[in-house]
Amino acid sequence: MTSSSHFEHRRGSSKYLVYSGFLEALDKRNKAGPRRYPMKFSKSCPDEDYRFDPKTGTFLCVVPTAKLCFELCQSIGCNEWFFANMISTRNETVLPYHRCRCVPQLRMCLYNPVPRAYRDFE
Repeated sequence: MTSSSHFEHRRGSSKYLVYSGFLEALDKRNKAGPRRYPMKFSKSCPDEDYRFDPKTGTFLCVVPTAKLCFELCQSIGCNEWFFANMISTRNETVLPYHRCRCVPQLRMCLYNPVPRAYRDFE
C-alpha cells in the first residue's frame, strides 16, 4: 500500500466513524420516544422541586436565578456550566422567565430564557 492510498484509507475510515457515530446518536434519540414539544413552562415552583423531567433533563418550572439553576444541576450530576449561558453561577439576580436544563451525557447545565410561546404564564 502506498502512502497516498494509506492516507485515503485512513481518511475514509474517519468518515465512516463520524457517519456511524451520527447514526448511533440518531438511533438513540429515536428510541427515547417522541418529543413532547412544545413544552410548556410554569412559574417558579420550589415546592414541586421545579418539576424535573428526567427524559429531557429539563426543569419544567422556571428557575429564578442562575445560582439556583446550577445548584439544581449539581444535585443531579451536571457539574459543568455551559459557556454560552453568559451569566455567572453565583449570580442571584431574579430572572422570571429563565429555564434550567441538565444534559447528563455532557454533565452540562444550561440556563436561558423561555420563549413566550413556551410559557403557560405571563
